[in-house]
Amino acid sequence: MPTKARPAADRQAAVLAKLRDRGLGLAPVMAGGRVVGAKGSSKLVDARPALGAPVADLSLRGAITRPNPAGPSDRLTAPGDVFEFTIPAPCEFLNANRDKGHWGNTAPKVKAWRAAGRDAAAAAGLPVGLSRVQVDCYVVKPIQNRYDPANWAPTAKAALDGMVSDYGLTEDDNRRFVTGPFMHEGGKGDDALTVRVTVLDMS
Repeated sequence: MPTKARPAADRQAAVLAKLRDRGLGLAPVMAGGRVVGAKGSSKLVDARPALGAPVADLSLRGAITRPNPAGPSDRLTAPGDVFEFTIPAPCEFLNANRDKGHWGNTAPKVKAWRAAGRDAAAAAGLPVGLSRVQVDCYVVKPIQNRYDPANWAPTAKAALDGMVSDYGLTEDDNRRFVTGPFMHEGGKGDDALTVRVTVLDMS
């Protein structure tokens, strides 16, 4: 017999409980002095995007940037909200072409990018316990020559692990919860990863 899907508020509570078990102690979502649950989607199930489909605007224009140093405790979120923030490179990018071989060669960089993803999500005040999001990552490099942004997908994966597993953006980073990360060229500048998180569903 198939199990019934848990309500969004229960999923959010489960994510927060898991994080507290790890000693991270994130506060529950609050509004007007009371604990609130996630807001359900008003879209019919048939009208929602298919799993794995890129549905959000992939340009850098039009993002909603709402920094909230207090963290997720006083934020209400709805489907369609877009959060954009930048992760300054804590070390070299992880490159799919170069970073091969023994895991010990890449483990320090993975750890650094994972921590940077967690810290950047917290600094940007992202919500926690979301049902489904799309993640787009824009590679910023101090070079103008042509390069393939997909080569730095391992960097985005490490940062996403920090945002999901350590911060609690969603319950997991599998395709049920996360579409992407999709890799893009992000212009010239100091080494960094600009991340756009689009809320796809709250139900």
